[in-house]
Amino acid sequence: MTTDIKSRVHEAFTENDEPDAEAAWRYMDALRPAWRETAQSVRRTGLLILGVIVLFELVRRGDIADIKFGGVQIEDISQWLAVLPPLVGYLFLSLSRDSVHLDDIYHAHTSAFAVWHPAAEKLDLDTFLQPQTPLYVPTGGSQRDEHMDAGHRLVDRLSVLILVLLVLLVPVAFTAYAGYVLIDTTSNVVACISTAAAALLVGSAIAVWWMAD
Repeated sequence: MTTDIKSRVHEAFTENDEPDAEAAWRYMDALRPAWRETAQSVRRTGLLILGVIVLFELVRRGDIADIKFGGVQIEDISQWLAVLPPLVGYLFLSLSRDSVHLDDIYHAHTSAFAVWHPAAEKLDLDTFLQPQTPLYVPTGGSQRDEHMDAGHRLVDRLSVLILVLLVLLVPVAFTAYAGYVLIDTTSNVVACISTAAAALLVGSAIAVWWMAD
């Protein structure tokens, strides 16, 4: 039983060694809206993570006391400070899941394009059909090195660097920092529960990325 995406797509759109180019093209058409939607979800979640981290710091410093969200007024938000680290962990896990799904869509699209026109796929012409993805998702729009100029190659390397920073440094560093802050501002029990929940979620997100590779 085939498990990798390329083999599954090839098996689905090939019968008696004859590719069904029309069906492969229809499949690509169906994939692109899902690709755009997932890319937007990744972008929104990434911004939310940064927003919650900034909110945590502003609340810690006392710059924000009340907040209104979705018509709901939250007074003395410092009482909810311990909720923010697990929220970042949850958002990070959601980002990890959506990024893996985005990578799967990319490979499914590329594989279907190879069925539709193998020669065009070898020249990376499918990259011109791909929707825009966030800069920190290097798989979307990636090309073989021989088909990239210096500018595109630089962007591709920067995407990998930003992804590594986002995956390893930001969530892990924030979890450790938030735990340190909570020990000084809340009870030890609350600090331990919040930090443990955040660490579990962040670790799960990293594991999802790791196992997907």
